[in-house]
Amino acid sequence: MRHWMTVFLSLMIINGWGSTQPTMMTREEAGQILLRFAQAGNYPGTIHWLTVDDLPEKQEVHEDDRTLIEQLIEEGRDWAVTMCEFTPTWLGAGAELYGISYCFLITFPQWPDRLVTARVNAYTGYCEIEPYRKIGETNDELGYGNLPVKTFEELKEIALSIARQTIGSGDFWVFAEPYDLSNLEHYELVSKGACYFLIFKKDPATGARLPQMVELVLNCRTGALEAGSLYNRPVIINTNPTITKEQAMQALRNYVAQFGYEIVDWLPEGYYAGKIIDHNALGRDAVVGLHVVEGPFLEQYLMWMLIGVYRYDAEARLVMAMVNAHTGEVIPGFSSAIHLLIAPKSGKSDKMSNSIICINGKLIYLHSQMVLTNGRIYIPVSWIHSFGAKWDGIRLIGRRGEMVVKTKLWRNKQLYLPLRSICEVSGIRLWWDNEKKVPILRVEWLKPMQYVGRPMPMSGSIDEKTEERLLQPLSITKRQ
Repeated sequence: MRHWMTVFLSLMIINGWGSTQPTMMTREEAGQILLRFAQAGNYPGTIHWLTVDDLPEKQEVHEDDRTLIEQLIEEGRDWAVTMCEFTPTWLGAGAELYGISYCFLITFPQWPDRLVTARVNAYTGYCEIEPYRKIGETNDELGYGNLPVKTFEELKEIALSIARQTIGSGDFWVFAEPYDLSNLEHYELVSKGACYFLIFKKDPATGARLPQMVELVLNCRTGALEAGSLYNRPVIINTNPTITKEQAMQALRNYVAQFGYEIVDWLPEGYYAGKIIDHNALGRDAVVGLHVVEGPFLEQYLMWMLIGVYRYDAEARLVMAMVNAHTGEVIPGFSSAIHLLIAPKSGKSDKMSNSIICINGKLIYLHSQMVLTNGRIYIPVSWIHSFGAKWDGIRLIGRRGEMVVKTKLWRNKQLYLPLRSICEVSGIRLWWDNEKKVPILRVEWLKPMQYVGRPMPMSGSIDEKTEERLLQPLSITKRQ
């Protein structure tokens, strides 16, 4: 019995059954994250607005709260924005639902003419400090010209020290462009500027890159932080893959083949942001290897992140995708998916519909597909914490009541529950947009309205009267 309970509790963690709805931290808590990051990097700026009492109006002013901003302007008061919409994760997932973030003002005693901003996401603590260096500004112009230039090894050790102080000790993946001071061209370049480091905590058993990382721009003369980001989240899933990288590559080959294309080459493991390969410009998500990533509901996945090369009209194209390392499910990068879908050969224009959901007027691009069967939509149980529901293995429990669920599915080694049942126990309005082929949800309590201001009207073709006509009052039933 004890062994069975251990296995069951492990499955709860792996599948997200034990998850709770993300909650907002206070400004003071967010400020401490930023302060520790800045201190670890010997950042030269002075951070303001660490507490609510420090704010210009002693209250939060969200960038979307136009009513409050206009009121403050009319009263002749400082209307500085202190909250904004900012990504919750390094890869940007969850921005539509959990984007509310605190802004912090930064000044510089040595450069009184410049101001920058730091942002800390209120749900995840993901932190980003803007660069204070002006475009084209050299270390001589910053007043650092008399200091010696640090070697790459010295700067790398400083970067690792910042990582240890902020995300803890352990083994790390380090991505950077090494330089050699004996090379005059290298010296000329780095002596004027800074060096970029991207450092992930490495899973000791599998080598997976964890959602614990620092992104650093370090001055090559002072070694101090000029700009950067910090992402430090607990890992709540199993980090042992059940499919190999080769199997993941084959899954992506099969996915691309259904659109009439063949992958002819692969980018090796590494980081390719900022590079142009075969006329394809790559962004910050161009990381090849095994990663723990967070989805739009802040649920976690172990993913093989891959970049393949295929031919389109005699030109090389890149397809970026994540392949779930536990289930083999292929999740193409958004731009890659769009290109494949509109390609003349494909004829698959409805392929993405099971990967999109609309919540409060915002399209959410999912890290796992929904299942539509017998006229019902089913979603993975790992998402339901964001819908205000809990699952105890038999019942759904929400703010509007509870329900025994008899109809459930297992797909891709995940448990799926009916979306309508989840919405009923949670008090969510739900309907189907037949034109867009996506479920539409209105969740009034999802965002903290006291910060955002008045509810924003939902985009789309369905107005309030139509919604009321289509949706009957919700009632809790005891069967499904």
